[in-house]
Amino acid sequence: MNFPSSHSVSSKLSKLKDERASLQDELREYEERINSMTSHFKNVKQELSITQSLCKARERETESEEHFKAIAQRELGRVKDEIQRLENEMASILEKK
Repeated sequence: MNFPSSHSVSSKLSKLKDERASLQDELREYEERINSMTSHFKNVKQELSITQSLCKARERETESEEHFKAIAQRELGRVKDEIQRLENEMASILEKK
């Protein structure tokens, strides 16, 4: 029976340990990248949520402004009608003199 020499076994063991260490380093790097990307993704989601909230607030503000504009236009029409009524009343009074 041929047994590998202790130097050969030791050499293979050393190579396997080196490979294991290298793979552990690579694994650590991937874990750090994943953690970094997860954190970044969380921040992006939070930023998106804030932006969507701001957008909704702006939409509500625009709707309110349009509502106030419509109210102002109705009031303007009412005031114009009142002015016309008063002018007609004044003209009628002047005609009677």
